[in-house]
Amino acid sequence: EVVVASRPERGDRPFAALIRQSGGGRGDSEIGFDGTQGWMSDGTGGFMPLDADQARAMLAGADLQALARDLPRRFDRFDLDPPGEFRGRRVLSLRGVRDEDPPGAFTRVHVDPSTALPLAIESFEGDSDRPFNVAIFDRWERLDEVRVFRRMTSEREGAITIIDFETIAYDPIPDEAIASPLDGDDAADG
Repeated sequence: EVVVASRPERGDRPFAALIRQSGGGRGDSEIGFDGTQGWMSDGTGGFMPLDADQARAMLAGADLQALARDLPRRFDRFDLDPPGEFRGRRVLSLRGVRDEDPPGAFTRVHVDPSTALPLAIESFEGDSDRPFNVAIFDRWERLDEVRVFRRMTSEREGAITIIDFETIAYDPIPDEAIASPLDGDDAADG
């Protein structure tokens, strides 16, 4: 089981996030940041303090929903590819490019033409016509004011990972849901 909780920075409330993974016979592992203190555990029982920059870097990918939700902010420009198909489905395809990408690198975003929701993201390097990474978004539904996907399939270097989101909730996440396990002395040692 994986638990992810994140709270964006708003007004005087700082960014906070927590990723906790349990199961698999190794104990619980955890990475978190409560707004002032970061921490990490590998499941062996102890916690290591992290400074704010370390914690933010490790938590940067915690919000998997942001992969689909924040597409317009992730690229410097989009070019429209000719209409086509992605794995048997009719799609509109956009080619997203970032200025800092190496030459030839780009990301293709496949969008459902009837809903405008992203169905898949393929990442390409150099002159290759085969993506090195594919993220597929399934089972879209409305949650309050936003649309969320309930399943994400990641294909990378022959490995397939399927993530099912059983529970998704947005604000309010109570402050106590993301609290450092470190006492003041441990935090000062980081």
